[in-house]
Amino acid sequence: MAGFRSVKRFAEAEAEGRSLVTHYRKNFTSSVGSNFWQDTSMTAGGPPANFYAATPLEAATLNGTRGIYHGDNKSPSAKYLTHWGAMVSNANLNGPLHLMDYLLFYPFVDSDELATQAMDNTATLPRYTDGEGVMVMPIGQSTSAGGGTFTFVYTNQDGVEKTSPTNLCNSSGNITYPANVTKGTPSGGANSGWPFCELAAGDRGVRDIKSVTYLTTNGGLAAFVLVKVLATNVLREASTMSEVEFVTQLTPPPRIYDGAYLNILMYHPGNTTGSTLTGYIRTIWDEGT
Repeated sequence: MAGFRSVKRFAEAEAEGRSLVTHYRKNFTSSVGSNFWQDTSMTAGGPPANFYAATPLEAATLNGTRGIYHGDNKSPSAKYLTHWGAMVSNANLNGPLHLMDYLLFYPFVDSDELATQAMDNTATLPRYTDGEGVMVMPIGQSTSAGGGTFTFVYTNQDGVEKTSPTNLCNSSGNITYPANVTKGTPSGGANSGWPFCELAAGDRGVRDIKSVTYLTTNGGLAAFVLVKVLATNVLREASTMSEVEFVTQLTPPPRIYDGAYLNILMYHPGNTTGSTLTGYIRTIWDEGT
């Protein structure tokens, strides 16, 4: 069992009280149209909304205790996700979900500025520092017209500086803050079919972003967020809990590092107004070294 000396020790951790269940509830009060990916970290409820409010263009981190709570720091023990449940109030929100560790963000990138915007990387990745599997998720921080295109310069998982291919924004606009800005691929429908930016061929992750350049304006402001997907779930019907168990169904259990800010990215086929997303996570930790 990942992180444990044996399956026996994993079972004993539960018996000895080294586990935690945390519930979350997100209330969608703003109007986001159909077929968008939505960053629920910016939605009211529990945990509280995050607005990526920091100094423009400067890399910043999020406080892990203000995301979906997974307990206090356990070092030298290691903490793992064993269960994840999610349920929505109506079928407008049926679709895939990603539970993610939000690592670093660059706020208030001007999506109307065609000159290159350089980022300040005084702050660096707090986890997954080699960048392996870390993806770029641009999130709207204000109303946009949509239809923009951009590239960005980044450091890949091998420490090599690269320039991304051209990424497209949603052409139907991004409805204030909650909807995702980019398609992540240079083709597709009016709305976002993929929430993460396309990287240069062969790259598997990102350590930092050096600069962003809009080739055509999109309108509004965006936060470029570096995230690591920990788990995926799928909602197929309303008012029914969709549960994933990572010990026997999907092994190994994802590790949750001390200080991790956890929240959910979701795709929805219908308008989110008046809907709710509820659920829980369950974590367990070993006895240390």
